[in-house]
Amino acid sequence: MAMTWTAAPTRENPESVASPFAGRDLVRVRAVTLDAVVGYAEALMRPGEVPPGPRSSPISCYDGSAGTGLELLQHRADDPRVAPLVGRLARWTLDFADTRELTGGLFHGGTGACVFAAAAGDLLGEPELTDRARTLWTALVDEREGRDDLSRGSAGILLGSLAMGRHTGDASFLTHAAAQIPGLRLEQGVEALRAGPPAGARQSGNGHAIGFAYGLAGRAHALTAYLAARRALGDPAASFGVDLSLLDAAYSVLADRTAEFVRHVRTAGVGPVAASWCQGLAGIGTALTRAVRETDREDLIPLVAEVARAVLEIAPRMTAVSQCCGLAGVGEFLLDAGRHLQEPEYEQRARDIALLVLARTGGTLAGPVSPGAARTRPNGGWGTGSAGVLGFLRRLGSGGGRRVVGDLSHE
Repeated sequence: MAMTWTAAPTRENPESVASPFAGRDLVRVRAVTLDAVVGYAEALMRPGEVPPGPRSSPISCYDGSAGTGLELLQHRADDPRVAPLVGRLARWTLDFADTRELTGGLFHGGTGACVFAAAAGDLLGEPELTDRARTLWTALVDEREGRDDLSRGSAGILLGSLAMGRHTGDASFLTHAAAQIPGLRLEQGVEALRAGPPAGARQSGNGHAIGFAYGLAGRAHALTAYLAARRALGDPAASFGVDLSLLDAAYSVLADRTAEFVRHVRTAGVGPVAASWCQGLAGIGTALTRAVRETDREDLIPLVAEVARAVLEIAPRMTAVSQCCGLAGVGEFLLDAGRHLQEPEYEQRARDIALLVLARTGGTLAGPVSPGAARTRPNGGWGTGSAGVLGFLRRLGSGGGRRVVGDLSHE
């Protein structure tokens, strides 16, 4: 379905951006950003030194060594510094984990650390790291207390289980992933949202209840990822115990609430969080693009286009450049939409977002510096700083590539 862009060029509309992000400029900015992420990883391991951030844990996926290391792994063939650094970072992560009692959350707990160490062992050819990651996995403490979300709950642990299975070759992780499905509480989520958005959602200007990190979009995405992983290993038509009618209902309710949210966002002048990956439209759009292909919901394509228009209208007002609440997360959604829906216009819009990222950085044009969540100093983490920006720039330059977190097994 072709996209049509009708909004007039204004400061609030990316049509006003003067030119595409040129190839050589992208290569230069990506190289500088990689240097910053390498420096952050080195500083994390330096005794007695705590670099700006992280806010959750030094080894978290959100803004610690796990997320930073997973992005650095994607650059191991491009820079001779990276592979040995990632190996040291993985060992440091595991050594740190051995001194702590860790919970199982993907972004803020030990699941992300396990995935990073297993991925490092797999991709660097160091099986000792993979073995240690499996040992750490068995020691994680289950303190979800009924949480079903992607950040700290069952949805994130399900995605982590799939990643562990991919990097270790151990089929028992698929069983562990299946055990998380009841904890997604998808039926309760669908019923709660059928009647309309939760109280306060309109006033807050965020889509927390339907969003990717904490809401229905992330839980539906996790179940879709499980289904895709099982089908990639077996019968592509099988359901593997997944209630397909419930998953379909989840996407239908998500579509209804998202359409309402888009209308509200475009008329009420809400804050930038409405476009974000974590609680806003970029994350919701990420889930919807997968649903189009993996669950045969082509009826969602027009809604994805509406979501894209909405985030592009909000993007010039966003000050954060990060994955979680900023422009990098918006850019990644647009790249996902272009890749999965085969619509080149989305990639061009992602280049417009890259220009906005550059405009929001500190430093100089020759050496841009990505600010952290507080926007007062640099940060190298995935969720809040340079590693997340680097992931967006990497995928923008390659015309695709894997996301650090959340891609389906066969992508």
